[in-house]
Amino acid sequence: MISSITTVIDPDSGPRIEVPVELLLRLNRATELIEGELGHLVERFRISAAWTVRLSRSGRRDIELHLSVAQPAAAEVASEPISEERFRDDENTLRAIRPSFIHLAQTLEGIIAVQFEKIRELRKRTREAVATAVEA
Repeated sequence: MISSITTVIDPDSGPRIEVPVELLLRLNRATELIEGELGHLVERFRISAAWTVRLSRSGRRDIELHLSVAQPAAAEVASEPISEERFRDDENTLRAIRPSFIHLAQTLEGIIAVQFEKIRELRKRTREAVATAVEA
């Protein structure tokens, strides 16, 4: 199951801002949608979601999504601010958060490439060690 944290702050002064319960419930639903979209990747890479609700200078609430990967290497992907209106239903919510999935996929691709390179290097060293042992 994906873990999720929601932070509500004012960008100028830093204290908590009032956030309607309905918005918090929609963010919880968005977390469920993320888990549904990412499936087994959530557990395999220990992906977590963090939501930050900020009050813009115009007074509207903007939401940022941070997707974090804990395994095998730590990485984080942050979204551009998303207006709270984009979270009105599942379809619009998915449209709003899918760009973060693209960035996450690119991040995972990089992590996997590093892991493959480590495997190749380990195989090479193993072959060299075996060749040295055979010669001896």
